Amino acid sequence: MGWTFGELNEERARELAAQAANVDPWTTLGIGADVLEKTMSDGLGAFEGERAVGCAVLTFDGVLQPYLKLLYAVAPGQGIGSALMAECERRAFERSRNLFLLVSDFNHPAIEFYERHGYKKIGLLEDFIVPGKHEIIMRKRCD
Repeated sequence: MGWTFGELNEERARELAAQAANVDPWTTLGIGADVLEKTMSDGLGAFEGERAVGCAVLTFDGVLQPYLKLLYAVAPGQGIGSALMAECERRAFERSRNLFLLVSDFNHPAIEFYERHGYKKIGLLEDFIVPGKHEIIMRKRCD
């Protein structure tokens, strides 16, 4: 499928955030549409024509950076997440040999997705966002 990438405007970020807030990991973690919208407003959108079908937020701030802060696809299993991931990796590896992300320990489909894309588990943040739920630190090296 041929997606294009570009910045999300406020309206598209709001639409994607409203959808994402109704699925895991965000429902389990209690992260609402308002927080997701703010995060997504800095994101890279995947578009099918004019329609936003996914978002990725890549940041170059912090200790573990570049850091993939968020990856969301409206329709999992269609290649949108893989396309966004490839674009984020291209951008990250222009500036660094590593790309980091966090994934919730209960989000098994996401863990499998990242492992298929070459990410390795390198650490665990226990009770990081909510008690009883842990975040796995993953890294991919540009070799």
